[in-house]
Amino acid sequence: TQPATLDLKLEKSEKKEAGYEFHFRWTWNARNSMQAVPPTVAVDVPNFGDLRVINMAVEKGNRKTGTFLVTSTRNTAPALYDIMINGRLMTGTMQHDVYSKALSFEVPALDPEEKNANPSSAR
Repeated sequence: TQPATLDLKLEKSEKKEAGYEFHFRWTWNARNSMQAVPPTVAVDVPNFGDLRVINMAVEKGNRKTGTFLVTSTRNTAPALYDIMINGRLMTGTMQHDVYSKALSFEVPALDPEEKNANPSSAR
């Protein structure tokens, strides 16, 4: 059995100038409260073009949770995507790769005007 589970949740999504920003939170649930957990997690979003994962940060008062942003661009296809995260724990000399359950999130379609907006060619 794994020494911990890793939960992932989408806290909010926000429309930005060039696409969308998705604010995720991860939380470690360790069987042993003294278990050391890594300060970052690896993020995987299959088939997501232009994937950017930014601002990964551990919560200041609680090392077992943290947040990161996933951003989309004008070129990201509007669709439902699955995101998974994983982290590596050490217990003694044993290494454990712990994976979250897949979480689905939607990248909405941008308005056609926004997608084609190119201020440099405006006359």
